[in-house]
Amino acid sequence: MSVILNALVDLGYILIFPGALFTSCFGLFLAGVDRKVVARMQHRIGPPIRQPLYDFFKLLGKETIIPHAANKLAFLGAPVIGFVSLALIMLFIPVGGFTAFSGNADLIVILYLITIPGVALIVGGSSSGSPYAGIGISREMVTMMAYELPFVLVLLAVARKAGGSELCFSMDAIARWQAANGSMLFQWSMIPAAIAMLLVVPAEVGTQPFDVA
Repeated sequence: MSVILNALVDLGYILIFPGALFTSCFGLFLAGVDRKVVARMQHRIGPPIRQPLYDFFKLLGKETIIPHAANKLAFLGAPVIGFVSLALIMLFIPVGGFTAFSGNADLIVILYLITIPGVALIVGGSSSGSPYAGIGISREMVTMMAYELPFVLVLLAVARKAGGSELCFSMDAIARWQAANGSMLFQWSMIPAAIAMLLVVPAEVGTQPFDVA
């Protein structure tokens, strides 16, 4: 009975909080904020913050078009794999002091999982059968190679700051360090890493000006 209960709890973590449902809602909210900020920077009013939610429900009612020359399994499966990896990432990030899964290599796991959506985008594009897919694939690969090294260096800086003389990759330990010493964003020694992360995030999530792929 306890095994079934633990399995249901883990399934709730994956599907509801802090997994798929929470990730989707929070991601749509951040997408709306991003579009609003970009519009303000361009001296436009911009769409409402809830616009991505409207777009989501609108797209649910549209027909899924599969190109004739496409590999159907890879074409439809790649976006699902990318979304699943994003939902799994949230299981290792403390949210309000709660973490679904924790270990000593959380940052390393996150580093691997966060590259999967980009790879899924490449696989989905290459399986479309379009002769122009190679352009988007090459751009996405160049973008990934450009932001992966700075992203790794930022994670190493965080791990060194939280671990002192050693590297600490546990998200729980990093959260406890910040609770005791304050946010790393306000540590003078972490300002270069914070600036680098601000440059990495738009490339990682594919927003302007890194949405050319």
